[in-house]
Amino acid sequence: MQAFPGCVSVDDLVRISWQGVVVEIRLRLLPDFSVGLVVLPMLEVTWDFIEGAESRQRELLKKADLSMQRGLG
Repeated sequence: MQAFPGCVSVDDLVRISWQGVVVEIRLRLLPDFSVGLVVLPMLEVTWDFIEGAESRQRELLKKADLSMQRGLG
């Protein structure tokens, strides 16, 4: 993730360690959602905070959200 350079590791989950906060992100594919001829892939994402103060966790979420809005992931 470009929002957290040098802070991300990817194995069977995505792990971000940033400024005292550690979060593990798990991804699970779900069945496609279909409406008529439109087929949308579905994904379940779970964020589990392992370490860090709540205020820092909120900062991380805000930073990640802003980055995704800009398409940087």
